[in-house]
Amino acid sequence: MDKIDKFLNRLDRRKKQMVADLLAKVILFQIPQSKISKIKGSKRLLKIRQGKIRIIFSENTGIRTIYDIDYQR
Repeated sequence: MDKIDKFLNRLDRRKKQMVADLLAKVILFQIPQSKISKIKGSKRLLKIRQGKIRIIFSENTGIRTIYDIDYQR
């Protein structure tokens, strides 16, 4: 079980649904660019926040790869 699975298992049902909806929007490119920001110190990592939860991902030639889902620090 990886870190993302452990994080999702700790969430209540309402937050799991919110994260699932946000992930679907990220993967299907339905998030406006204004909500996506670069991570300082990295050339390719991007982040999006929904409340206190943040998703870190990269975009390479039209493919988005999810690296981390966690509470923002």
